[in-house]
Amino acid sequence: PMHRRLALLALSKTHQFSIIEDDYDHEFHYESNPIPPLASLPNSENVVHIGSMSKVFAPALRLGYIVSDTQFIKRAAQEIVLIDRQGNTITEHVISDLMESGEVKRHIRKVRREYKERRNHTAQEFTRVFGDKISFLLPTGGLAIWVDISKLIEGRDLSDFKNNDSTLSTLFAVDQKALTHIRFGYGAISTIEITKSIQKLAQALIK
Repeated sequence: PMHRRLALLALSKTHQFSIIEDDYDHEFHYESNPIPPLASLPNSENVVHIGSMSKVFAPALRLGYIVSDTQFIKRAAQEIVLIDRQGNTITEHVISDLMESGEVKRHIRKVRREYKERRNHTAQEFTRVFGDKISFLLPTGGLAIWVDISKLIEGRDLSDFKNNDSTLSTLFAVDQKALTHIRFGYGAISTIEITKSIQKLAQALIK
């Protein structure tokens, strides 16, 4: 929320700590305009905003950017030169031309509509296939949905879970011993593939 962002920036200025802002899904908000990034707000002198063109265009486009204080940018450039003296100049110029022509904005509007359709289809199919056995909040943005499967798997041992489309793991949790949610990504698959994947997941989870 905006008030927490402003409070964080005020703390950063008072105590002089840096904030690394990775706003990876800023372009993909479906219900309203996205909250402005920290780097664009007052007291953002200590913010290092990082981003990538990979999700806007394609994962193979390994082109990122930094928005920050001029001195930090210069120091970062010095470090980068140690591992990559030239970069990909042609790609950088092409993306620059696309941005100046407005093509990037047009492309983002197009893919935002596509991802919103996939999000809505994902929610519809989870509800159709699983009914009230699961629950979720429809995300306002991003490329994935978190689904609460705690009622479905209560008391079950899923150590032998096998599904080519899904992996169940608690490796990303610090203190959680039991699975409660799954994260379903819909950014890289079609609506037909979404339906098939959810159906396969149901076959593996519903006993």
